[in-house]
Formats: sequence, C-alpha cells, structure tokens
Amino acid sequence: MPKTSPLQAFANKLVSLRYLFLVLSIGIVFLPLLDISSEHASDWVYFLGRFHPLIIHFPIVLLGLLLLLELLNWANWLVLSSSLRWVFLGLSALSSLLAITLGYLLYHTGDYSGEILNLHFWSGVGVAVGSLLLIFLQLQYLSASTKITLQAYGLILLLTNGVVVFASHQGGSLTHGSDYLTDYMPSWESIPEKSEAEMLVYEDVIVPMLDAKCYSCHNEHKTKGDLLLTSLASMTEGGESNQPGLVASNASQSEIWKRVTLPSTHDDFMPPDGKPALTSTEVDLLKWWIDKGADESLSYLSALNDSSVAPRLQSYASELRTAQRKQWKADKALTDLVQQVSYEAAPFLIERNEENDQQLVLSMPFPAGSFNDQDLINLRSLYQELVKVSLISSEISDDALYHVGQMNQLRELSLQKTKIKGTGLVYLTELPALEILDLSHTEVTDAYLLHITKMPTLKEVYLYETPVSPQLVETLRQHLPSVNIYLTRSPGY
Repeated sequence: MPKTSPLQAFANKLVSLRYLFLVLSIGIVFLPLLDISSEHASDWVYFLGRFHPLIIHFPIVLLGLLLLLELLNWANWLVLSSSLRWVFLGLSALSSLLAITLGYLLYHTGDYSGEILNLHFWSGVGVAVGSLLLIFLQLQYLSASTKITLQAYGLILLLTNGVVVFASHQGGSLTHGSDYLTDYMPSWESIPEKSEAEMLVYEDVIVPMLDAKCYSCHNEHKTKGDLLLTSLASMTEGGESNQPGLVASNASQSEIWKRVTLPSTHDDFMPPDGKPALTSTEVDLLKWWIDKGADESLSYLSALNDSSVAPRLQSYASELRTAQRKQWKADKALTDLVQQVSYEAAPFLIERNEENDQQLVLSMPFPAGSFNDQDLINLRSLYQELVKVSLISSEISDDALYHVGQMNQLRELSLQKTKIKGTGLVYLTELPALEILDLSHTEVTDAYLLHITKMPTLKEVYLYETPVSPQLVETLRQHLPSVNIYLTRSPGY
C-alpha cells in the first residue's frame, strides 16, 4: 500500500470542512459591493495596497502551470502527483486571496476609478472564487470519487484561467491603456508603412513633428501671425514679423527655430496657450535639419550616416512609426464605426471634424429629410466622437435631447427650426464641453430657457425668432456675463 504524503494526509483531514471553501467562495463575491468611499485611506492602506501588482503575478503563474500540468497528465505525457497538485491549489488560493485583499486596499485609496477598474476588480474576485472552488472540488472528489466532480474541476480550472487572462488585460489597461494587449495584434489588413529606404527626413520626420505641434494654428484655414507651415515654401516666406520663417543652413536666423527655443514664459514662445511644445529631441532634430540645408529631398538613410544625429533620429523615427500605427488603427476604427450606422439615402451626414479628424460632425442634408428621435438613437455608437451636431429642420422632439446629453465631447449644438419647446434643455446641463447653443426658430419659452444658467461651459446662445421675452434676455445677460446671448441669426446659418 503506497505511503500517504503529509500534504495528502492534511487534505484528507480537510474533507469534512470542504463546504467552508464553498461558503468562502460565495462570500468573496460581496467584496466589491462594500462601500468604502466614506473614509480617507491611511498611509498603511496606501503602503500595503501598492504590493498588489507584485502579488498578482503568483496566482497568474500558478494557475497557468496547474492547467498545463493537468493537460499533460490527462494526455499521459507525465504524472501529476497528488502532493504537487495540492501545492499548486493551496498557493493559488492563498495568493489570489492576498491579491484581491491588497487590490481592495488599493481601490480604497481612490487612485484608480472607472469602468476598467470595476472590471479588473470583479475579474480578480472571479479568480479567487475559482481557486477556492478548485479546492472544494478536489476535496469533494476525495469524499466521493465521481466522474462529474472531475469534469467540474477541469471546467472550473479552464474558466479560471480564462478569467485570469481577462483580469490581466484589464490590469494592463489601467496602467498602459485599453489597447495594451491588442495594440500589436497582427491585422488581416496591411498597415501602410514606408521602408527606411523610402523615407525622407522632411516628409517622414519634420512634417509629422510640425503636424502634431504646429499645424493646428498655422494651416490653410488658420494662419496665426500670417505664418503658414504646411509647405517648405510658405515656411521660408515667414509671417507678419517680416522675418524669414526658415533660412536654409542657418537655424539661428530662422524665426521658426527661434520661437520654439524661447523661454516658455516669453510672449513669442511657440506654441502658446499651454499647447504641447516640441520636445528637446524634436527641437534638436529641427535645428539639425535646417542647418543641413532644410533639404526636402534628404533621405533618411543618408541622415543616419551623421553620427551626431543618428541615435536621436532612429529613436524618434521609431516613436513616429508607433504613433502612425496607432493613428492608422484609430482612423480605421472610426471609419468602421461610421460605416456601421451609414446607409443609402440616410437622413443625415457624418463628416470628420476639420480641426481633429478623430472627431465627428453630424448635420442634416439639404433639403432636410425625416430625421427623428429614433434616427438619433440609432447613432448612439458615435455619441462620444461627436463634437458638432446640427439638427436644423429635423423632426426631433425634446425627448431626443436626453440622448444629446450623452455626447460628452459636444461643443456646438444647433436646434434651429425644430419643434422643441425647451423641456429637454435640462438634459444638456451636464454636458462638460458645450459652448454654442442655437435655438433660433424654435418654440422655447422663458421658463425652460432658464436651464442655460446651469450649463457651465456655455459661451454663445442664439435666440433669433423665438418667443423668449426681451426682459428675460436682458436679465440673463446681467447674470451670465460670460455668455453672449444673440437675438440675431448665427454666423453659420
């Protein structure tokens, strides 16, 4: 008769207590439901909670290895001893319980919040529940060896490892972003990318740099300081300062380089208004390129022969490729999103915003079609990308404004010539970015117009041809000095 190991003997003693593991697994489910928001977290909570990322790796590894060993054991490729199984089960349960306890403390600090955190927390609880259920099922098998118990054990082990993967993804998303695991997942579609031999310094390094930091203020539609940067010729001409924007082979005499190297507190420093400035690497690359003659045809491979700039150029080009890859994926995702809601003869137009092509503009065609509340609801997958919405002459009602109130990036809203009376304006009071509201040619009344006093970011309101009284308009102008209230047509009408 084979000798029973100490671990197996201990497991045999736990058989009578097996239901405690089942009860504990059920009790853990209530952990995320506890209200912990009322008390300020102590230093001990912060200190212990930050060990969570360290401990969480133990159940990940242990459960993964246990699954692998069980599969090899099932295939008769090796023999998994009962003692080793209990080592993995015990350590997996202990480490998963410790991980969610520390995670609970980290959650208590308030440093993390949001839907991803909730998913990570619940999935972590799922791992702990699975670990305890595995122990229960093994003890149950010791009590009554049945095939269904073994099958349940295998199923729970497989599901628990699936939850581990999901929990790990959510944890990675909290730290690195929601696309952390999928960012480099191979795509069936080839991502357009130049080889190094095809790359030019100006087109593939300098232009993307200026596009990200400068073009928003110096483009064909908006030339701040009369300076246009979207072509080499226009950069050379300069702007209202009457100084050449770019002097080939002489960065120190080039107004562009001067402006980006001024102290950030200087009135002429570019870019202004708290916009992201060029990094030190970008400034150095810009200077090097200008001093090298600002050559539009300078190849990337030729530039790498210059040891003074090659390391920074390679590093920056790699960053650009990563950014371009992300941009391509974002563009494709947005295009796919628009295609999902578009159809032939749709009573609406969806376009990309000129200022940011990752944002959308919704407008009505001319002549207007029969766009109604349901049509707006059907576009809900686009709500978070919409920054401008024009519902001129549509058939929407005040109830539709409830859905407009979910467009968190919305800056401009035109409700001209609609049948709204203003009861739905209350839904717009929570919009965090709404700046322009056009209510011209509507039946909005004094009582409901008062809702604009609770719109924190509002700057312009248009009330042309509405029944709103002049007395109320005057009162609102006095009490809302930061809001311009017009009784004339809006410029975009």
